[in-house]
Amino acid sequence: MEFDKDNAESPFLNFVSEEFYKRGSELRRLMSDKANAPALVSGWGLRSARRKHLIRDLNELSEELLGERSAFKYGKGWSAKGVYLLERVGKGRYLDQKSLQVFTLDGLRKAQEQVLKYYKHENPYWLIEEFHRGALSNAEIPYDYKIYTFQGIIGFIISVDRNASPPRIAIYDGNLQPFMVDQDYLCPSPNVQQGNHILPKHILEHLWWARALSLKTDAPFVRIDMYDTDKGPAFGEYTFSPGDMHKRMFRLKRPFVSAMDQLFLNAEQRLASGNADALPADLKHYPLQTLLWDMSLEQVQALPMISDRIYRRYADVAANNGANGYDRMAKRYFYYKKNAKSELESKIFEELRKAWRGLHETYHSVAPDEIR
Repeated sequence: MEFDKDNAESPFLNFVSEEFYKRGSELRRLMSDKANAPALVSGWGLRSARRKHLIRDLNELSEELLGERSAFKYGKGWSAKGVYLLERVGKGRYLDQKSLQVFTLDGLRKAQEQVLKYYKHENPYWLIEEFHRGALSNAEIPYDYKIYTFQGIIGFIISVDRNASPPRIAIYDGNLQPFMVDQDYLCPSPNVQQGNHILPKHILEHLWWARALSLKTDAPFVRIDMYDTDKGPAFGEYTFSPGDMHKRMFRLKRPFVSAMDQLFLNAEQRLASGNADALPADLKHYPLQTLLWDMSLEQVQALPMISDRIYRRYADVAANNGANGYDRMAKRYFYYKKNAKSELESKIFEELRKAWRGLHETYHSVAPDEIR
């Protein structure tokens, strides 16, 4: 199996590369600005990590600004460089949940000075934001779901678990089926490791928002980053030039890259025709996305969902290689399917059942009498 393509032979990867060096439009510059994007999406109804403060001089940093728990990040960075997820553990001392190092205020200033030397940006700034907990009980840091979207169509998803070091990643296709390392993609970077596939509790809202947010852009492709928090999905950022793709932190199967190229070209045509909101022909390959396309957010949120407690228990077990976690999640959605109030609802729960059952079959053998 061949992996990857050169930028010159991939419209999708070429777009990512071009956007990495220079934004193609003023709208993209606005949307990818970490200082502005959260307020933008908040106006559309999606929660994000609330900004507490913006500082332009590291000497402004204080205990009062950081509070008991906050995310302290360099505003122009990427790939989590310059991001510190802080919890106060004593006077003037903060535990970074990502690196598990304890920093003083002066230590944080010095660390961010090194980040600034790496990027060499003019007019730097730093953000202090809310730091949410994850939906899983063992996820002090929320899982980060990076949703690669082509004008409403989700081509693939990468989840990042930064509770481990190096971070664990898991890749899904647009139908929530798992990609496995060395079979579906290569991972040459020592900065990440293979993690278990855990779908977020509010997966339907994640998919709905990725579609909606991508359609507000003027680009054939954008990555929508969403966090799976204990309070539900939260917006992370718009990314038109994902560093993981540009820097080849992993390499997808060549036929899959070709499929993403086709999604890109078709999205480009829809934009050029002014018909981006119409039902795309490519949706026929994605049953769950097709079912969600014409639903309102209120309709999605009204669907019955697994309780927080049950989801945490099942997902925690699955995250620790427990077969029962995947199995019980699949059976739970089978229960919702049997008790569905409409054909649409039944079809949605069948797709979720298949997704969790597919994860079970990927990681574990299946007994003959299991509900399938």
